[in-house]
Amino acid sequence: MWIMLVWGMGGCPLTWDQWQAPLGPPWDTNGNGLLDTSDLIGCLFNETDNVTFVNQLLDDSFVHGQGLEIADIDGDLDMDVMVAYSLSDQVVAYINGGDSTGGGTGTTWTTTEISLPGAIVATDVAIADFDGINGPDVAAVGLFDRNIGFSSAGEVTWYANPGAAGSWTTNPITGLTFWGALRLEAGDLTGEGRPDLVVAAIEATDGSGTPQPSGIWWFENQGGAPLVWSTRRAVDGALQHCNRAVIVDVDQDGILDIVGAGTYADELAWYENTRTGINGNPIFSKHLIATLDQPLDIMATQMDGDPTPEVVVGYAHINGFGALAWFDAPPDSTQLWTIHIIDLNYGVGEVHFCAGLFNNDSLTDIATTNFDISSGHAYLRDGSSWSPIIPLVPAPFGMNHITCGDVTGDGRPDLLTTTYGNSSVDQVDIWINTPASD
Repeated sequence: MWIMLVWGMGGCPLTWDQWQAPLGPPWDTNGNGLLDTSDLIGCLFNETDNVTFVNQLLDDSFVHGQGLEIADIDGDLDMDVMVAYSLSDQVVAYINGGDSTGGGTGTTWTTTEISLPGAIVATDVAIADFDGINGPDVAAVGLFDRNIGFSSAGEVTWYANPGAAGSWTTNPITGLTFWGALRLEAGDLTGEGRPDLVVAAIEATDGSGTPQPSGIWWFENQGGAPLVWSTRRAVDGALQHCNRAVIVDVDQDGILDIVGAGTYADELAWYENTRTGINGNPIFSKHLIATLDQPLDIMATQMDGDPTPEVVVGYAHINGFGALAWFDAPPDSTQLWTIHIIDLNYGVGEVHFCAGLFNNDSLTDIATTNFDISSGHAYLRDGSSWSPIIPLVPAPFGMNHITCGDVTGDGRPDLLTTTYGNSSVDQVDIWINTPASD
């Protein structure tokens, strides 16, 4: 019966002998010699490489789109979008379908200004329920003080979700005292059940040209009403020009660790959270993943099905082009990791990416943007290779950050991108994940 099912539903000509013998391509796409789950799904549904991404404008009202996140911010079961704008100087939420109770399809959006114009030179946002009230809140980093200019300190701020009615409340964490704050992430580092914040800081100089500390820093969410945050604490204050730090349980011990990219240090490293039990001030132990030229953006995701997450990184390459690769941990994740190349001709400059199962074959795919060449691509994974590479077209000028998530409610991850310097206003685009047969 099972053999007939495979033949009839997917057109997969597997004989009994093939079932009994070690398998090779095309029936064993991951090279393990068995027809496992990923192979079976790809064989049954034949969806590999069979998607495209259709552009739909979400908004073009604000200026200098930066980091963005997707989350159900209003609790109606639809995925909403939060965007940092660094020239409108504010954080904006796009509510999917209004109060749709799960019926939002990404075609109708309500714009909510979480912070007013001119409030924060926002470069990134993070979503978490920081205070335990009214659902997910929003945190943001501001790169500098608009009244002074680039040679000034930035800030970390969080905005309390008002729930069904009212305005978002601004709650400064640092004020304008944090130099080089560029990206941030939320996660419970202490085991106290409250999301903390990790900030990646790039190198900045003050008005006299004196360099200020960069690296990876974190803030403990200490709870209370009103909510109290710790002062800034160092994870690694010596990691030069950290473009991105992500929170992930690298060693699968149930405790969240941190992975960071030091662009000027030429280092990709993870920081083991060595706490036992609940500890409000854990110690982070640094382990080098790899040394490579100018790592920029990074992402932790599952690439090969083993318990340890993998790390995707965009970096410079000796051939003069940008490179895209992922790193796989050895059995002892404190040792150097193994590199797997995705693309060695990616284009120079600033890159960003996200991951998802774009074509339902259970192999993790990657979508990328490259600001310097105003381009975006989806890399579909086919076993150990990456093909096809689908361009996001028409690519708006200044395509900047990207994130993945199902905003259309059809079960397929879509893409969302921002632009920087597109024209007098920038735009947020949805790239709807559309099977080619639709």
